[in-house]
Amino acid sequence: MSESINSSSGSNQFNDEFLALREANVQLGSRIRTKVRQMEEYNKRIPTSKDALIASITCIGKCIDSLESALTKNRVVIDRRVNPPMLVSTSRDLTNDKLRSNAKLLLDHFKEHTLQYFYNAFFPPVTAPDYEVVTKFAIFSSHLQECESLFDRVM
Repeated sequence: MSESINSSSGSNQFNDEFLALREANVQLGSRIRTKVRQMEEYNKRIPTSKDALIASITCIGKCIDSLESALTKNRVVIDRRVNPPMLVSTSRDLTNDKLRSNAKLLLDHFKEHTLQYFYNAFFPPVTAPDYEVVTKFAIFSSHLQECESLFDRVM
């Protein structure tokens, strides 16, 4: 009798930990979406300097690279994948308008493609086996926390 109580409480503890982990990652995903919207507004501001726009482009590029490398490393297959824009320049010789355009191009790709691929691959469904959940949430949180930190440093 005490064995079934212990296994039941262990299962409840895992479910509680799983729910807390899921909620933490839902909140992280929400913060990232907010940061993307804030970055869009930041890049649109007229007084944004060339250095700030270059930092924004670099930040977004690093986030795309981080999430894309996690997808590749974990052999995630994506049907109808749209590859990130290549050769987005951060040259100081470019006008602010061109730098803004480059930042928008990368940010649009990040939110419309890379981020969606990443969410689909690493935010496990409720029906996922327990061992997959912890691994996927760890990948999800580590890469998105890195992006969150990069966004915070730029803005």
